[in-house]
Amino acid sequence: MAAKQINKHARVLESALPYIFFTQTFPDRENLRKAPLEFLNPSFCDILGVSSITSNHPYSSFGEFIKEIFYDEEAGESYRSTLERENRVVELEALLKKQDGTPFWVQAHSRLISTDDGCYVQGIFATPDRVKALEQELIKGKTTL
Repeated sequence: MAAKQINKHARVLESALPYIFFTQTFPDRENLRKAPLEFLNPSFCDILGVSSITSNHPYSSFGEFIKEIFYDEEAGESYRSTLERENRVVELEALLKKQDGTPFWVQAHSRLISTDDGCYVQGIFATPDRVKALEQELIKGKTTL
């Protein structure tokens, strides 16, 4: 995504509760794994346990980011291949892991966007904590619909 778009929406993106990321523009979808990360909003950095995307983050590329944050490597590969094949991932529930290995659930929504300059990925990962809590209450018989 162009830097001016990020700057235009910086306050909203930085304070957003969902976890948001963008890659830099890359030449074509064959290079998706190699695309550098351009932006992780602070709440995503906080939950992952990284200081920021601009300094000392452990993700050298989109491929490395996916490999490192998905708890199950196969799930990460499925996410990436679906994104390449269908240009989007919608409502994928996935188990991610913090840098210290602690797991947490998200619902992933991502798009692979093509422009005249190349392609980039936008992603929003939201925690389905409330939905999961209600599911557990239903299972335990504490709540009825």
